[in-house]
Amino acid sequence: MKKEQERLPQIVLLYNDFAYSFRKVGILGAKYLAHYANVVYAPLYLASLTPVARSDAVIVVDDCFSAAESPIVRMLATSRPVFVWCDTWHMPGTPIKYAVPKNVYFIPTSRWNANIIGEFGIDVYDRVPRPIDEAVAKIAPDPRPKVIFVGTDVAYRGRKGIDVVDKVMQIIAKEDPTIERICITNYLLASCSRHRYGSLKEEDLLRVMSQSVLLWPSRAEGFGMPVAEAMAVSTRVVYSDVPAHNEFAVGLKIEPIEEDVRPSLVRLGFVMPWFEFDEREVADIVIKASHSFINPTARQYAIENFRGSTVAYRLLHTISSVEKLKDLMIKA
Repeated sequence: MKKEQERLPQIVLLYNDFAYSFRKVGILGAKYLAHYANVVYAPLYLASLTPVARSDAVIVVDDCFSAAESPIVRMLATSRPVFVWCDTWHMPGTPIKYAVPKNVYFIPTSRWNANIIGEFGIDVYDRVPRPIDEAVAKIAPDPRPKVIFVGTDVAYRGRKGIDVVDKVMQIIAKEDPTIERICITNYLLASCSRHRYGSLKEEDLLRVMSQSVLLWPSRAEGFGMPVAEAMAVSTRVVYSDVPAHNEFAVGLKIEPIEEDVRPSLVRLGFVMPWFEFDEREVADIVIKASHSFINPTARQYAIENFRGSTVAYRLLHTISSVEKLKDLMIKA
């Protein structure tokens, strides 16, 4: 139910439709912001069709560095405060071309993101994590022993560690065929049964993920929503040792055996560490996790910190703290 006040805040939320994760965050964010505000949401490229002129503020869900150089964000900032709710998995290969307009406020999702964009001269206004759907409270557990991978990467296949997933799943199939192997991705992997990424409804995705093992060997993340979602549905998480995960993940950490920077990524304009893993060791960790007890602390932490209404309230409270938007302050 919306908070009773003289006038509800008028928010336009725009998301980068290029990446499924940004679209998902945009839709979830709008769903829970609607508890406290009037919200219109749309893909960023349709910004001109939204009622920006009648809004109090605009929220943009995007990659931090893409938003910093976006002509659409600059255009929006000429008339309204723009809050860039962002994450990023990389550093750009070159300096940012233009100074960020004063009317644009960056709200990264993690401390690591805040540090990275700060190194490129972008001021951080606050930090707000990504939301998870509160449908997690309704999920009926699926106790079958299974290992799950959730992810795809339209920019560069290796970033999510899909090559690692494929090899680990093959090892698990030989070592313990009683463990079901499910990959929710757009890549065809013979080592696991597949659901196309984005094809499952949110509740169905969470049900598949529940009480299993999430294999998450991502080499670079700005946040890592599947990790938070998995924790919230009592799933054990086997995750890579990258800074964003280490801020909140509760589970079994995969230590890299090698780290470098790939020239091919630099040529594409991305600078990020590149990790290699011992797939045999990772498979052993996953098999061990599949037979271990579930840590109830992980579920409690995820729900308390990432549930949609909590994140939406925090985001709107952050927006309301800007001097010119003081009248938007939510009355708890």
